[in-house]
Amino acid sequence: MKNILYAALIAALFCTLAGGVWMLRSSSSYSKTASSEAGDPLGFSLLALLYKIAATPVSAEFVPPAQGKAALADLPNRSITLFENGAEVTKIPIISIGKPGTAWETPAGNYEILTKEDLHFSSLGNVWMPYSMHFFGNFFVHGWPYYPDGTPVGTGYSGGCIRLKTEDAQVLYEFVDIGTPIHVLGGEGVRERTQDSSSAYYLTKGGDRPTVSASAYAVTDAETGALLFARDANTEHSAESVARLMAALAAVEVVNQFAPLSITFSSGDTDTVLGDDAIALLLEGNTSAIEVFRVRAGAKRFDAAMAGKARAMGLTQSTFGSDPLIAATTPKDMSIFARYLYRNKQYFFKKTSVPEEEITGARGLVHTVVYPTITLGENGVYRGGVIGSSSGDALVLMDLPLSEFEKRPIVVSLLDSKDPARDVEALAEFTKNHFVHRPQKSFVKSVLSKEGESVLSKALTFLQSAALAHELKKGEGLRDGESRVILSP
Repeated sequence: MKNILYAALIAALFCTLAGGVWMLRSSSSYSKTASSEAGDPLGFSLLALLYKIAATPVSAEFVPPAQGKAALADLPNRSITLFENGAEVTKIPIISIGKPGTAWETPAGNYEILTKEDLHFSSLGNVWMPYSMHFFGNFFVHGWPYYPDGTPVGTGYSGGCIRLKTEDAQVLYEFVDIGTPIHVLGGEGVRERTQDSSSAYYLTKGGDRPTVSASAYAVTDAETGALLFARDANTEHSAESVARLMAALAAVEVVNQFAPLSITFSSGDTDTVLGDDAIALLLEGNTSAIEVFRVRAGAKRFDAAMAGKARAMGLTQSTFGSDPLIAATTPKDMSIFARYLYRNKQYFFKKTSVPEEEITGARGLVHTVVYPTITLGENGVYRGGVIGSSSGDALVLMDLPLSEFEKRPIVVSLLDSKDPARDVEALAEFTKNHFVHRPQKSFVKSVLSKEGESVLSKALTFLQSAALAHELKKGEGLRDGESRVILSP
């Protein structure tokens, strides 16, 4: 009974704070009608509003296949676990990985073993790599590398590959086959924690939904995966920003970043730049930079890398065509993409967090790359992102003061907007004004201190109303998606 009253109390808090039980509608105002958005996993549900916003764990759960072999490369814990028919076979220590936060950070995601060589020569590092297993782009799992004269490479971070002791690499090499799944778990640069069930997002105010021109959007927590609110999050639109990000991601993972590239600036002048500056031009949408990277990697290989990376991240609602600057996606997939970058490639957010970046080519030509600027008001911190002006889309990371002691990493993903920068700012302001992230008990205590014991009677009233609503629904034979029960405050 205590748990029931506690749950009812939480529900009553919303009645108290908002003057009723409400949901976000597609229109501009809140409705006191308890309805559901059936079929939309990113839509609001009644329970999410009454109690808390549901969240997924930070760490993607890895479930080994019941049949066959698989490997889990856990980068934060520096280990590779081998599985066969669902059971753990052995665990191998990882000695070195790509440095977190850099362009050559070891890529997380779902991959498979593409090739195996007992001794592979890397033209990028000019080293021999024993028991080499290729899983994506320029990335391999292999034994300890050595130079042509036999000298082992030094310790420290790798260029992105997963380095093992040579004897351990042999164990892995003899275990896996071509096509064996390998799940690379990243998140090295992000504190590792799952969403504590005692903490959650709460929607604390009624009012109007923000007025934005975007046809579809989603606002999510980059750390926990919690969705705060959305509009048509599964609806597909063109997205220049996602195309640029995916092209840049493919470029850093399939092309040698230390080789000079001849790129034409927007001024029409051509100069030679190195990888980091070339990536800035990619993020700017420079078509010359795109083509140079595609030619260097091979167009088919580059395009396949973009599509393969989308699969590795679990983007099931995105399409990348032969033109790397054209993509179609949904706010749901954009949120997944942003969370992947937040956990595994913060390099891209950091690079775009400044207003502009000056690039100087080998001939001395100077070009200024201008990144989006977003105004977030008091206590908001812009952490980077991209905006597609021609297609009206945006993917932006920011820190907002939603928690008592810390800011929360929030992602705004939107499509089909007439003014994406202004829409991002409007959604950010709405989030600051209407959501808090609190431990559940702390949230209840804060409301009790304001409302007093009268809130308990409101909780009981809510329970009675809910029971009556349930009976009405049963009596009318309505399906779940058809419920239109009015709950009194």
